[in-house]
Amino acid sequence: MRSSKEHAPYSLYKKQTKSGLFWYVRFWDAEAKEYNVVRSTSIQVEGKRERWREADDAAKAILEELRQDSAKTNHTNTAYFSRKRPAIIGDASESLSPQTDLPPTPAFEEEPVQTQCVKDTPFIQYLLDFWTDESGYIKYKRDVKKKPLSAYYIQMNHDDVVRHIASFPDFKGITLGEISRKLLKKWLVWMAEKKVIHKKKDGTYSEGNLISGRRINAILQGMRVAVRWAVDNEDLTTDPFKRLDEAAEESKEKGILTPAEMKKLIALPIKDPYSRLAVLLAARCGMRRGEVRGLKWGDIKDGIITIQHNFVNADGLKSPKIKGGTVVKNSNPVPLLSDVEAVLGVVREISEKTGEDDFVMRSWVRSGKVISAEYFRSALARELCDIGIDEGTQKARNLTYHGLRHTYVTLGRMSGLNDFEMQTLARQKSKKVMERYSHGQQAIDFAEARKKLEAPIKAEGGEDQQKAGNR
Repeated sequence: MRSSKEHAPYSLYKKQTKSGLFWYVRFWDAEAKEYNVVRSTSIQVEGKRERWREADDAAKAILEELRQDSAKTNHTNTAYFSRKRPAIIGDASESLSPQTDLPPTPAFEEEPVQTQCVKDTPFIQYLLDFWTDESGYIKYKRDVKKKPLSAYYIQMNHDDVVRHIASFPDFKGITLGEISRKLLKKWLVWMAEKKVIHKKKDGTYSEGNLISGRRINAILQGMRVAVRWAVDNEDLTTDPFKRLDEAAEESKEKGILTPAEMKKLIALPIKDPYSRLAVLLAARCGMRRGEVRGLKWGDIKDGIITIQHNFVNADGLKSPKIKGGTVVKNSNPVPLLSDVEAVLGVVREISEKTGEDDFVMRSWVRSGKVISAEYFRSALARELCDIGIDEGTQKARNLTYHGLRHTYVTLGRMSGLNDFEMQTLARQKSKKVMERYSHGQQAIDFAEARKKLEAPIKAEGGEDQQKAGNR
């Protein structure tokens, strides 16, 4: 048994946040004789084993960072951190083992780091503090630019720091001011050789494929935004990301449904009204998954769907974003096509609640709640299998739920709508984005196109002239 005079260097505990239940860690301060330095591991409490091992690994990485910084500056941990304020920490007692003699001690939550000079802040700690709800950048985007970042996006970038940046050996002990293009290139090489780690159902882990170039660039972007914020604030004089190359990306074109496949789907007898509706709202009305989840009966009137809700797990129900991230309420109408309206009628008949504030795509498990995000993948797979597109073909053609919006844009442009009309209906910020959503080669019936191209020539010269040309 550890004596009462000995203390573990850190202690893990759970804390409920706006984004969910997460593992936090507090570190022992020998000078203050208490656990008064608190950090988030960014590991969410989930699964049978609650991801404790991942949280413990993250805690060790943070501890090593603190020790290296302490050795470098010849200060204790308390000298490194700014003033602390008392905080009520949920489930903190769970971090203490019944075998220890340590009494419960007040936990403290740190304010954002206030060092004498921002460029002297440890790079990893700067990134961790940057990607939090209360950082200067997040507040600026939310309060000044009126373009708040989603809780999911902030948490994702924070997690990336822990998993893919803090573990890079050459970033250990490096300050923000010491980050260079050379170091970033070394990180890119290191990431390019790194493999995806998969967690199995039994709690063990296995290596998968190499991390994709697109994923690497997404993590790199999280660093770039943070560092350039410091440059814009004149905390750094040079930008190490200037002229920095990114990883090569192997993009795979989104698959779409052809006009013939859409006709077949619409004509097919309905087995599950909800899955059919989920597919048609995306393919025929151009709605995103979050917009379908947030759709309420009151949003549908007089042959128009007014898209004014977006449901994302991390943020809950909020307004949708259009044109460069600007939030515009009550101004996103799209036509309710007759085939979609027919399925809506079936869903209305079998729904228990159809009030204006009730969700159209309701959950069967949680009464009155929105349907789960995972439902849409399985709904699409079922509907496509019913029209003869098996799951192997779906994967080969890269047919995804978001790809149904690509179907909407492509078929809409083929229908004769001009680019301005299509861009407005799809709520896309630029014509360039709309072009990325257009896949003419997948949608065109080349046999039919051949007939149309040949028709004028045959009409003028007749079959005899065509035979002569063949000779």
